[in-house]
Amino acid sequence: MSSEPVNLDWLKTGDLKSVVAQRFAEFCANDLKTNTFSDDSDSDLYKEAVQLVIQRIESSAPGDQ
Repeated sequence: MSSEPVNLDWLKTGDLKSVVAQRFAEFCANDLKTNTFSDDSDSDLYKEAVQLVIQRIESSAPGDQ
């Protein structure tokens, strides 16, 4: 388990328009804080997947929700 704090600068909820995207981002932030990854590629893949899902939610959200 790494003792380094998890950098969540890329996972900001303030700029998200959709409530669903905000809740998903908060869930992922909490998940990242409680889980460890076996190597950097796992954490990079997780980050890419989260960003993709948030992007899809935001693009399909009809205006402010």
